[in-house]
Amino acid sequence: MKILLYQIYGTQSVYHLELTYSVLSAARFLKDDPDDIRICLLAGPGNERPDLPVENIPVSDETLNRWQMGGSYNHAIQALGLKDALDQFKAPVVLIDSDTVFHKHPKHIFDRIGPGRTVMHTREGTLRDGFEWAEWDRIIQQTQGSLAGIDITPDSVMYNAGVLGVHPQDIGAVDDAIAVMQSVRDISTVFTAVQLATSLAFAARTDLSVCDDVVEHYWAGPRAFYQYQMKQMFNGPTGAERDRQQDAALAPLSTQLTGKLSHRLIARMKSLRSGGDPRYVYAVTAYLSALDRCDDDPDLANVWATTALNILQWGLGDNTAQVRLKDFEHFTPERIGQQGWMQPSLKQKWTDYCRKVEDSRLSKSAQ
Repeated sequence: MKILLYQIYGTQSVYHLELTYSVLSAARFLKDDPDDIRICLLAGPGNERPDLPVENIPVSDETLNRWQMGGSYNHAIQALGLKDALDQFKAPVVLIDSDTVFHKHPKHIFDRIGPGRTVMHTREGTLRDGFEWAEWDRIIQQTQGSLAGIDITPDSVMYNAGVLGVHPQDIGAVDDAIAVMQSVRDISTVFTAVQLATSLAFAARTDLSVCDDVVEHYWAGPRAFYQYQMKQMFNGPTGAERDRQQDAALAPLSTQLTGKLSHRLIARMKSLRSGGDPRYVYAVTAYLSALDRCDDDPDLANVWATTALNILQWGLGDNTAQVRLKDFEHFTPERIGQQGWMQPSLKQKWTDYCRKVEDSRLSKSAQ
C-alpha cells in the first residue's frame, strides 16, 4: 500500500478548484494502473470531497490546531500532518500540495521512496542564493550553525516542500524536521520554516531526491491563469456532472497568456525608456490587457493584473529603477480605487508595490 495524501482546510473555494484538478490529474494514471496507490484527503470540517476519487479522512478543529502549532504557524501541518499519516498508515506517504499537476504516473515518485530514501519536489538552491538569505544568515549566526542538532550553513540546500515523500522507517527524519521547524519558529516568523526544516533534516538523515519531472508545482508563475481555467472547467458541477468530469479526459492547462499585438507594440515602445527589458514589456502588456478585459471578463482581467504585478515583483525583483509608475497609472494608489472590477486583495498588493517603488526612488534621490 502507498498513500498519496492531500490536505485541505479553511474556506477558500480556489483551493478546492486546485485540489479537483490535481486529484483528477493523478487519478487518470491510476485508472488503468492503480499500483496499490490510495489517494487520501485530510479534510478539515466541511471540506470533505465525496465527488472526487479520494478517501476522505475527517480532521477535527482540535487536530488542525495542534498541527498548526496552536494556530501560530499554518504551514506546520506539512510536517505534523505527515508524521500522523505515517503513524496511521504504516506505509510510504507522499504528502502533496493541491496546487500541483501530475504529468506522469504517481508511481514514479513512490519508486524513489524507501528506507533511507526521501523525496521533495525540486531543488531551489543554496540558502546564500535565496531571496530570504538575510534571515537565514541571522539564524545561522544566532544558532552558531546548528538547529536541533542538524547543521545549517550558507551552502545548505533549500528544496521545495510542495511534495514530501517518506517511508515509515524514516519517521525519525520527520521528527527531526519537526524539531528543526520548532527551533526556527522560536527565533523567527519566517513562513518557510517547515520547508527549511524538511530540507535540512531529510538531506542530513536520508538520501534526498526530487520529482519535478513527475509533478508540476505551480505555486508561482501561472497560478492565477491556471485557477481561471479551472474555474471554467469546474464551476458549479454537481452530481452526475462531476461523475462525467472524472471519466472525461482532463483538459490540459495552458501556460501562455498572449496579449493583443497592439498592446505588445505599445508596451515595447514604453519599455525603451526603461532599457527594453522583455520582462518589462510583458508586465506592461499584462497591465494593458487587464484594462482591456475588465468590462467583459473581470476574472480574466484580474489574472492579467496579477500577472503584471508578479512580473514586476518577482521577475524584476529589487530592480525597481526601470519601473515607471506612469506606465501603470490606473493601478497606482491615486487611481486604483476606481478599478471596481479588481479584487480587494489585489488592489492592496498593487498599492503596497507602488509605494515600495516610490519609497525606493525617494531613498535613492536623498543619497
